[in-house]
Amino acid sequence: MLSEFAWVGGTAPKKRPYWLEQAEITASGYPLFERPLMHDWQRVVRDTKVNGIRKANQRLDAIRRQFKFGDFRIDQTDDTLVSDYAKSKSQQCIKLLAGWMLGRTEQQEAAAAVAGLINHHGLYYNWDDLLEKNKLQPLLMRFQDQAWWRRKIRRVAAQRIEAISRELGFVNRARGIYCSDIGRQEFKRRKQLNLTMMEHTVLENELGEQFTLADLAALSNANPVIRRTELMVRIAGFEAYAKELGYEGWFFTITCPSKYHAAHQFGGRNDKFCGFTQRDAQNYLCDLWSRFRAKAKRNEWRSFGFRVAEPHHDGTPHWHLLLFIHPDDALLFAGALRRYALKEDGKEPGAWHARFKAEKIKEGINPDTGKEYSAAGYIAKYIAKSIDGEHVEQDLYGEDAKASAVNICTWASRNGIRQFQQLGGPSVTAWRELRRLGRLSEEALAEQPPLIKAAVEELERLNQESAASAWAWFCRFADENGKISLWRIVKTAEETLEAIDEDSGEIYEITSPKPLINHYRELLEKDHGIRVMGINETLYVQTRFHTWEVVSATPAEAEAIHQRRTEERNSRAAAAALRRAERDAGCDVEGAPAPPWTGVNNCTGGTEPPDKPEPAPQQILLIS
Repeated sequence: MLSEFAWVGGTAPKKRPYWLEQAEITASGYPLFERPLMHDWQRVVRDTKVNGIRKANQRLDAIRRQFKFGDFRIDQTDDTLVSDYAKSKSQQCIKLLAGWMLGRTEQQEAAAAVAGLINHHGLYYNWDDLLEKNKLQPLLMRFQDQAWWRRKIRRVAAQRIEAISRELGFVNRARGIYCSDIGRQEFKRRKQLNLTMMEHTVLENELGEQFTLADLAALSNANPVIRRTELMVRIAGFEAYAKELGYEGWFFTITCPSKYHAAHQFGGRNDKFCGFTQRDAQNYLCDLWSRFRAKAKRNEWRSFGFRVAEPHHDGTPHWHLLLFIHPDDALLFAGALRRYALKEDGKEPGAWHARFKAEKIKEGINPDTGKEYSAAGYIAKYIAKSIDGEHVEQDLYGEDAKASAVNICTWASRNGIRQFQQLGGPSVTAWRELRRLGRLSEEALAEQPPLIKAAVEELERLNQESAASAWAWFCRFADENGKISLWRIVKTAEETLEAIDEDSGEIYEITSPKPLINHYRELLEKDHGIRVMGINETLYVQTRFHTWEVVSATPAEAEAIHQRRTEERNSRAAAAALRRAERDAGCDVEGAPAPPWTGVNNCTGGTEPPDKPEPAPQQILLIS
């Protein structure tokens, strides 16, 4: 009874502000982001002198809209929810495109039927341009595919979650470096799911040899060690080739304007930040380089090298460029690149020193180390700490390099940012495919065209001494023999047709190749070899000799295959280490580490299949 009169004459409890309660109700609908959203709302109210509550509400509403991809909430990362939404959207598109699938409407009318649904998801296409380029039909087919919607949902969700986390101040040096905690956990989960899938997927070639997909991935550039090693081999080879040509080595760093950076160096919020995402910043750098490259091409400036995209602590990308430039073009090249880098907001404080840096790599002997100055040494640490952190103790911010490498790979994957790119030089695909021929027996290699046979033998000889020397030689080979590119052919299957003999009336069967198409009505192609376009002739050389197909296997059978292949791989690695030790000791050793199995090209597009795949007889060409 006394409790009813306890507050009589006392101070009444303070009523909580209405808009604060409404903001809390709104934020509670996003459990993973509830506290960050409220902290951000209160910050805007506190730091805004006029109409703070209104601006805080407007900002909260704008962030809420980023959580929606159509009618899907991107913070709902459960695979079942993603699959259910993808299924519903694909079925909706099937109904909208039923008339086109039955041949009753044209492609333009079909595009108009689904335009509203696609636009509702923030996906905008130039339908007329796609129709003109004959790309509209495959796109309409993709709209009806659940797998396409699943990939799109996951890609959009990953980029938006990273952008929202960064916007709310949870991606920076003080809170979570390079990427969000949610993104890091999701990346780890997806990576483990993919690894499990690969370990239980068995492939068999025409010889009856079986491998798991994980075994084949371990022999390709998907293996971080192979990826890092190949990049360093090509960089060191570029340096050796540049010295032969008399080119100068330059190291450039390009950074985005301050409005692209969410946080200051030590984690505080940047007041100049305009809400740009990590992808926006990468697109800015890509556009800058595209415009500069066009100018360099017009002026015929000669250069080649590598580009590395690396994140600042808040996820904003910046670029490192290691380029080898002709001495006559170097100063003009560097000056023009600086002007392009400072064209946008170039007069803001500190821009001249922070936004662009150019350093000419010294030549001769370093008096401190007693070794020759190396261009590859300038970029080696950026390569390593962006892949696995090997041979690097700490990153730029004092964090453990190996832990940071995981975060950097997560950052690149979730934001769709390409970390490494070769600029100029020959096709790396042709390099890999040419080295693949080194596995052929002597009899099979002798049947190759003389030019290719000599090239393979020279590559294998040089690789015994140094893989970098082999890449430098390949650069010369490519220059001397014109364009070298991937040779792709259309996949076909045998089709049996019935024909009738007009004279006898007898019906007989004929077999002819039939082009294969995928689910999107596009011709299927496969890598087949390399094409060398010389001055007087063009060579087509087959480098792919195996055909693979997925075979059914129980988890126990897949595990046994994986275990056997792992033991074989470890045995080969031990033998290769022994050969290297013997070679370093001065022994005469045969053989060389096997080249990566991958045929992926990261800088050159495919080519059309030749009219006549069989190469004509070749003349013997001497290779220096």
